[in-house]
Amino acid sequence: RAAVVMVGGLVDHAELARHGVRPAELWVALRRAGVRNVDDVGGVILEADGALTVLRERDRVDRRILVGVKGADRLPPELLDVQD
Repeated sequence: RAAVVMVGGLVDHAELARHGVRPAELWVALRRAGVRNVDDVGGVILEADGALTVLRERDRVDRRILVGVKGADRLPPELLDVQD
């Protein structure tokens, strides 16, 4: 099951550890996504296959895409598009 492992600039170290992911792997994913400042991060999702999906603070995400993601309710409301 996918899980939120970072909200804004705050890393959920417990969730990373639960999935056997080192913080260094998170930082690599952020750099690869072009992130230069943690203030630009809206959230990071650890996917079921182990991939890390970076959501930028300026991005807007359809709430339906987050169905089933553990901790999605912790993502900033301004990151989420309003959908019926």
